Amino acid sequence: MNLHFINFLLIIVFSFKTISISAQKSQISDLDSLMQSAQNENISDKNKVNAYLEISNLYRKKNIDSAMIYAEKGIVLAENLNYKKGIILSLIRLAQVKKVQSDIEQGNRLLLEAIEYYEEFDEDKNYLIICNLLGIYYQTQSNIDKSLEYFFLGLKSSKDQNNQLYRGYFLGNISTIYDKIGNEEEGLKFALESSSVFKKLGNNKHYGYSLINIGHACLKMENYDLAMENFNKAEKIHLEVNDNYALMQIYADLARIAKIKEKHKESLSLFLKAQKHALLLDELFSEKQYGMAIIHNDLGNIYLLFNNYTKAIKEFYLSNKIGKKLNSLEILQKSYKGLHFSYLKLYKVDSASFYFNLFLPVNDSLFAEKYNNKIDEINYNYKFNLEKEKFDNEKEQNLAEQKRHQLTNFLILSISSLLILLIGFLWYIQKNKFKQSQLRNHNLRVEKERLTFDLERKNKELTSSVLHLIERNEFISKIAVKLENINPQKDLIDLKKINDMIKNIDRNDNRKLWKEFELRYIEVHSEFFQKLSKINPKLTSNDRRLCALAMLNMSIKEISSITYQSEQSIKIARYRLRKKLGLAPNENLTNFLHNL
Repeated sequence: MNLHFINFLLIIVFSFKTISISAQKSQISDLDSLMQSAQNENISDKNKVNAYLEISNLYRKKNIDSAMIYAEKGIVLAENLNYKKGIILSLIRLAQVKKVQSDIEQGNRLLLEAIEYYEEFDEDKNYLIICNLLGIYYQTQSNIDKSLEYFFLGLKSSKDQNNQLYRGYFLGNISTIYDKIGNEEEGLKFALESSSVFKKLGNNKHYGYSLINIGHACLKMENYDLAMENFNKAEKIHLEVNDNYALMQIYADLARIAKIKEKHKESLSLFLKAQKHALLLDELFSEKQYGMAIIHNDLGNIYLLFNNYTKAIKEFYLSNKIGKKLNSLEILQKSYKGLHFSYLKLYKVDSASFYFNLFLPVNDSLFAEKYNNKIDEINYNYKFNLEKEKFDNEKEQNLAEQKRHQLTNFLILSISSLLILLIGFLWYIQKNKFKQSQLRNHNLRVEKERLTFDLERKNKELTSSVLHLIERNEFISKIAVKLENINPQKDLIDLKKINDMIKNIDRNDNRKLWKEFELRYIEVHSEFFQKLSKINPKLTSNDRRLCALAMLNMSIKEISSITYQSEQSIKIARYRLRKKLGLAPNENLTNFLHNL
């Protein structure tokens, strides 16, 4: 038997008992007091929302229409206030009302809408309620995949929130699902963990349910003595509170053990006892129908053992009727099988064949469902183990982080004095480095000033050399003019020899002066001619000479005087030089050379 509907009812009873509706956060438990509070103009609108929802909760057990009205009042007011937590509570209340009205699909939709709000909020107790309700609703629809998904989400969140009560709920619900799909070992593991949680909390009722789950798992694992031990412990607990649902499960399972041990009379007595407690359940309790169907089926099988086929057919028929109402493949499969076998024993072949034909497709569907559930179980086991491993790793990391933090504090305290000394030492070193840097900068400035001075001096010497060359050429020119004015008829001087002598003086002296000039220029501007050669390696010595003179800002006339070339020749030479250097027509030669 499943535990999920018990959890559902417990949530209804316990989830919202502590809703506050006054400034002093006083507890309201009486319907009249809640009505007065809801009509009190002095309380806040948010507290009115809470009052409406608590009234809905109380009416849900008495008048479902009134419960719906107050739940809708709560959500309307909460939406007007944009009170999102109130909206979440209202959606939960409406979903619970829809559950009572058997509108499971609408209830699911409301809960899914509520859980979307937790994209904005941190997970809290209401998130756990939603996960538990969704898991329960999907389980009633035989959607094991979705049911496990929300139970595992809730289990993780309950661990994160350290909410042990809901952790116990989720562990118990997961154990019932594993038990149902045939994974008894996993079911037992979760049931034992759930039992440990409730025992520590001192919650006897739910501790009793966890004992029932342990008994279920042990029964399916054929450990009958241990199963009976747990069922007997659970019986004592639930007899004290007269819990008919739990007692129904306990006596039915004890009856199954007695049947296995071939104690058929004891088994029949226990099944009838279980049926008695099932009939005492409230008609609104959904698990009543399911429990009755299973007991009818078990009684049918017992009557078959006593060869009482008429009573067996009656029990199987009642089980089948409930199975159709609940649309439960499991119940239909068992009832069709029992009816087929009963009619076969009575030699009513047509009836036996009829129910066998009904049994086959249901059995195939149930087999496929169990197969899919097994796959889902494997997937969720894998996911759960990953989450558990992640949780354990985070726990270990937190412990390691705490130890590192303690060690860090110790190291900080122990080396603080050393750091102070180190800082002082570094400051002293930095101060010396700064002084050395200042000294280096001073030396660099001095060196730069010296180099600048040398460069200016050499440039002056270079300029003086050029000026000397110009003066010398002017002097020679004057001598040449005087010699040319000599009358050869009066003076016994050979004019041709004089002219040759002037040219030789000029050439020899000019070569020496230019060579000296070039050496000095290279000394001052060592990279200048290298850069020119990179631009055009085919530059002639005259081209380089023209570049050097242009760098000294000499005019065409001054260059003509030095080189003994006409001004027109100099202009042509400059034009050719510009082409060799790749200058544009509007680009200044002197500026170009200076930029090198």
